[in-house]
Amino acid sequence: MPPSQEEIDKDMEKVPDLMSAKEADMSRIREEAFTAGLDRGKAENQFDYEKSKKVQEILEKIKKHQDIKNVLGEIPEELLHNEDFLIDVAKENSDILKHIDPKFLADKKFMQRVVKADGWAFKYCHPDLKKDEEIVLTAMETSSGVWAEISPEFKKDKNFALKVLKRRAESVIYDHEFQKEFLDDKEFVLKAIEVAGTVITEVISGRLKDDEEIMGLSSVYDVLKFSSKRLQDNEKFALFTLKNIYNRYQKEYNGNNRYPSKIPNEFFSYLSERLKNDPEFIKKTENIIGREINPDWFQERN
Repeated sequence: MPPSQEEIDKDMEKVPDLMSAKEADMSRIREEAFTAGLDRGKAENQFDYEKSKKVQEILEKIKKHQDIKNVLGEIPEELLHNEDFLIDVAKENSDILKHIDPKFLADKKFMQRVVKADGWAFKYCHPDLKKDEEIVLTAMETSSGVWAEISPEFKKDKNFALKVLKRRAESVIYDHEFQKEFLDDKEFVLKAIEVAGTVITEVISGRLKDDEEIMGLSSVYDVLKFSSKRLQDNEKFALFTLKNIYNRYQKEYNGNNRYPSKIPNEFFSYLSERLKNDPEFIKKTENIIGREINPDWFQERN
C-alpha cells in the first residue's frame, strides 16, 4: 500500500534536520582533517628547523658575536616567532629577547623554558612573571645573580629563601643582598642546614658561629676555620667535630684511610695555641685518627 500524502509530508519535514546533521558531520570531519594537517605541518616545520643550515649558521654566528645586533639583520622574520629558535638563541645570548614580540615575555611556558636555559634572561620577563615564584626559582637554578633582580617581597620571605638555598646554596649565600638578618636567626639557620647543608655556616653571624649546636652539625674538615675563637679553644667541641669529620670520610671512602689524611691540613691548623700544645689533647686526637700527629699540621694556612 503506497504511503499517504500525510505520511509523505511528515517525511519531507525531516529532510532539513537530516541535512543539518550530515553537514555537521562533514564539518567535523573537515575540521579534524585540518587539525591533523596542522599537526603534521608543525612536525615537518620542526624537522625543517632542526635540519636547517640557515639556522645552524645563525646560531654559530651568535656564538661568535657578543652583540646580538651584529646578527639580528640576518635572522628571517619567521624565526623571530619560532619558540625553539628563540630559546636556542637565548642559550647563547639572552639579549635576543629585547628584539622579539613582547607577548613572548609574558608567556609563562615560554619564559620558563628560557630561564631554565639561562637564568640571566629573567630580567627580560614581564613584570607579572617576575612575581611568579615558579619562574623565579627556575631562574635561580641556573643563575644566582637572579637574587639581585627579584622583588623585595621574595627577599624578605624566609620560606622562599629556604627554597632558594636548596637549589643554589653555595652561590646565593655569598650574595651581598642576601638578608643578613636571616644569617643571625638560629631557627632559620638550622632549617637552612637541614635543606642545604652546612655551607651556610661560613657566612652566618659571629653570634651563631659561637653556637655549639649549629657549628657542631658540620662535618666538613675546615669547620674550625669558621668557628668562633672560643670554640677553637674548646677541647670538647674540637674532639666532637674531629670525630664527625673522620667518621664522615671513613663512610664515604669505605674505611680507606687515604682520604682522611686531608683532615690534618684543614683541621689542626685552626685549633687554638693552647690545644696545639696540650699533650693530653693531642693524644686524644691521635686515638681518633689512628696516627701520630705531625707538627707541620699545626702551621697556619694562608
